Amino acid sequence: MTFDDGPYIFGSSIAQYFEQQGSLTTFFVNGYNWDCIYDYADDLIARYNAGHLIGSHTWGHDDISTLTADELNQQLDLIETALAKILGVIPRFFRPPSGSFSDEALEILQQRGYTVVTWDFDSGDSTGSTPDESIEAYSALYGDYPNPHIALNHETHVGTAEEVIPTVVPQLLAAGYRLVTIADCLGLEPYQSVFNASTRDDTWTCDRTPGPGIAKRHTQFEYGSRVIKDLSPQVYQELTSINGLQVGVWRLMKLFKKHDDNNDYKMSCGQVGSDDAFAQHIIDAFTTIRDEGLAGEPAYITIALHARWIGRPGRFQALKRIVEHITSFDDVWFATREQIARHFAEEFPYEAKAI
Repeated sequence: MTFDDGPYIFGSSIAQYFEQQGSLTTFFVNGYNWDCIYDYADDLIARYNAGHLIGSHTWGHDDISTLTADELNQQLDLIETALAKILGVIPRFFRPPSGSFSDEALEILQQRGYTVVTWDFDSGDSTGSTPDESIEAYSALYGDYPNPHIALNHETHVGTAEEVIPTVVPQLLAAGYRLVTIADCLGLEPYQSVFNASTRDDTWTCDRTPGPGIAKRHTQFEYGSRVIKDLSPQVYQELTSINGLQVGVWRLMKLFKKHDDNNDYKMSCGQVGSDDAFAQHIIDAFTTIRDEGLAGEPAYITIALHARWIGRPGRFQALKRIVEHITSFDDVWFATREQIARHFAEEFPYEAKAI
C-alpha cells in the first residue's frame, strides 16, 4: 500500500497503525502541497525510523508532463534538498502526480537515478469515493492473493486514515498478503544514498518556493507561501503581509462532504463521453447531494470543465442545461470558492485550540 500527497496531519496515524499490525508502507511526499514539509519534520523522521519508505512526489504536486527540463529539475532539487536535510537521504522511488508523465520527464528521472512507481489499484479516495466505496473496492483484492498489487491511497483524507485503513489492512493480512514498502516489494535499495541529516535552521522553510501546482507559472518564486489550494468548507485563509509577501494561513474548518467526481476531462470517453451524458451525470449527482442536504447532510459540488482543451466545445451546451436545472431550485447556493470560505469562516470562527 502507498500513500501520496503528504506529509499531512493524518499520515502519522496511518504509519502507526501499520506498525501496530507488524507491517510497513510507502509515503510519496511533496515539499509544499497540502502543507510545508518542514513543518512535519519530526513526523517524517518518526516514519523513517520506523522503517516506512519515503519517496518523492515532486515539490509542489505539479503535472510533470507539462514541465520543462529546468522546471522538473527544480522540483526534484527542492524535494531532494528537504529530504536530505530532514532525513539524510536522497530518494530512489518517484511517483508522478496523477500518474502523468512524458518520455522527456522519464528520461530526466532515469538520469537522476529514480525508479518510477505508479499503481495497479486505486482506492478512489482522491477522486470522490466515500470510505465505504473505497472499502468495497478493496474487497476485490482479497480473493486475488497471491497476485501482488500496488495500491494508491492518500494520507490527506481523514476517511482513509480513520475508516479505510483500519478496515482493509486486517482483511488484506488475513487474505495472506504481506504489506511491505515499495523497495521490499521490488527488491531494490530504498534510497539512492543515506547520510547524516541536518540540524534545523532558517533554511527549513517553504517561503520563496513554488506552491502547489504552480511551477509552470511561478518558476522564479515571485511569491512567498503561495495560496493555491482550493478555498473550501474545510479551510479558510487569512491574508497578511510579511516583508511585502502574501502569506496564506490555513485553518481547519468543520468538514462538509464534497462531490468531486465531475471532471469532464476524465469523462471524455466511455459512458459519459457525450455532452448529453455528461450533463445528465452532473444533474444526477446534484439531485443526490441536494436530497442529502435536505435530509440534514450538507454537501457541495464542483464541476471541472475543460471544454475546449479536450476538443469538446459542446460541453458549454451541457453546462447551460446543468445551470438551468440547478437554478430552478431556490434552496441551492451558487458561490465562488472564496465566498464559500469566507462564509464558513464567519459561521465557524477559528479557535487556536482546534489545531
